[in-house]
Amino acid sequence: MFKKCAYLMVIVSILFSQSCGVLILSEDKRAMKKYHLHEEQYHPYKIQNTIEGYKEFIAKYPENMFVRDAELEIENLEFSSYEKADSVESYMEFKMRYPNNRHVSKANVKIEQVELKRYEKTDTIEGYKEFLSKYPASTFAMLAKERLQELEFRAFDRKSRIQYGFDLLRYRLHLRRLKKRLTTVGGVNLGDFTPFATITTHEGKNYFHTHLIYSTSLSYLDATSKEVSDRFFDPIISKALAYLDSHFMKKGGIDGFSFDVSSSTHSFYGDSKPLLNYYFPLSQINLFAKQKINKEELLAQSAIVSPREMAREAKGPALAKVPKVTQEMPVKKEVDLEKLDGPKIMAMVSERERGEDYIISRSWKMGNHSMKNIEKRKNYRDKNGFIDKSITRYIDPPDQYGITILTWNYKNREKAFWHRSLHSDTKRITDTEQYIPPAETDFCLTDYVDIKVGEEKHKLLKSEDYEGKTCFIIESTPFKKNIKYGKRISWVDHHRFIPLKIEYYDEKGVTWKTLYIEWQNKFGFWFWKKAVVENVQAGNKTLITTEDVRINLGLHDRDFTRQGLEKQKHGL
Repeated sequence: MFKKCAYLMVIVSILFSQSCGVLILSEDKRAMKKYHLHEEQYHPYKIQNTIEGYKEFIAKYPENMFVRDAELEIENLEFSSYEKADSVESYMEFKMRYPNNRHVSKANVKIEQVELKRYEKTDTIEGYKEFLSKYPASTFAMLAKERLQELEFRAFDRKSRIQYGFDLLRYRLHLRRLKKRLTTVGGVNLGDFTPFATITTHEGKNYFHTHLIYSTSLSYLDATSKEVSDRFFDPIISKALAYLDSHFMKKGGIDGFSFDVSSSTHSFYGDSKPLLNYYFPLSQINLFAKQKINKEELLAQSAIVSPREMAREAKGPALAKVPKVTQEMPVKKEVDLEKLDGPKIMAMVSERERGEDYIISRSWKMGNHSMKNIEKRKNYRDKNGFIDKSITRYIDPPDQYGITILTWNYKNREKAFWHRSLHSDTKRITDTEQYIPPAETDFCLTDYVDIKVGEEKHKLLKSEDYEGKTCFIIESTPFKKNIKYGKRISWVDHHRFIPLKIEYYDEKGVTWKTLYIEWQNKFGFWFWKKAVVENVQAGNKTLITTEDVRINLGLHDRDFTRQGLEKQKHGL
């Protein structure tokens, strides 16, 4: 009986497994059939490869398994034309039009790359320093640092030949040959250093200074240990001293030779973190080179300074100062606040430093209306009679895409305007009011902010605190009737000379609009971050947001001409 039951169970199991196999096979066939069907639906749109085609496919087949592929292809196509244009302005427009596109982060990197390419064309110390001050954490910072260090080294070589009769390039070649003979000691590859040279001071004395910059961190080493100090002195510094003593012809301008052993990820002297500094007096070096004194005697007459000792001494005489390439605020001249009056204060507001040129992208929002534009401006600072020239190009709303307005802002003349759209040639216009989108109609910067100092009478009313900052309160009354408001009162920050709030009044002296401004420091210059305009008479608000700012781009004069405007196509 038991055997019969067992046979029966075996037969049932076999039949069940066969039925499962049939079911699995059937599922595979259905899945394959579905795949081929979806692929067949997607194929013609993929061949077409257009944004419109992919959008049509998604709308027509929302359940298709290739919908995500289509969405990714749309993002690729949205980015491709801007990548082809490969300009700062084109990438800024892309970010405004497609803020959710996955390539936005790539666009930011591309902007930095475009910037570096421009600095590489000029190939100057000042240019690379400016790039690093603008983009200290850039992917391309290492390339800029390498070239900057090389240019500075060569510049110092020219100086050292004239001033000291010393060939710095040959000295570097000597150190490079020395590197090849060095080995790894105590976990440190002694030959893995990059040499650099400067003139530095220590305790009031001048030293010809050699930087030995290692690409790996040395922070784990005990700087106070004689073993560590000897590790670098014996195979490297002692031999470099012998070379310097015999090849440095004009020693009258220095008191000795010094070295630092430091580390930097990019082997860049501006980022280096010192482990040890050695300062050798000139007289002792010559005796050491002639073997009249030994190492111990030389070191006894010299200074070996660890970072801890450097920190203590920094409170007194300056040590070897390594220039740091960082983003810094523009240096402001000291201002005697008591001697300022209304016109001088507003002149400082108007003339605040904003670089040689800039491109800025902004968005406006008023009720149901929105607008986006890109403005590029070149500052002339009264050169040839111009304050600045600017081009404003509208990105949104769609029906106004590509409308472009060129403005020449003269010092002693009325502004001049030119207009161009995608479907019309450039033409001269008397004002811009009829061309601006609805979102901008209640508060256009040309009418309310970009007012020349000489077009108003300015009176300093008093000083008071506003949002924790001491402000000048300035009343400005227009001389001419073509300015839209009757007067305005500005709250101007004492320190930064930027307005934090502006109240506008109508011709009857009734409060009309109030502008509240939130500022941001971009690349060392002050630009709007956000601004809110409250129209108390109409009961509406306008929100203005700065999306992006890029400065000192080397914009050319010809871009700000009628001919230059006609050559531009979609700003790309």
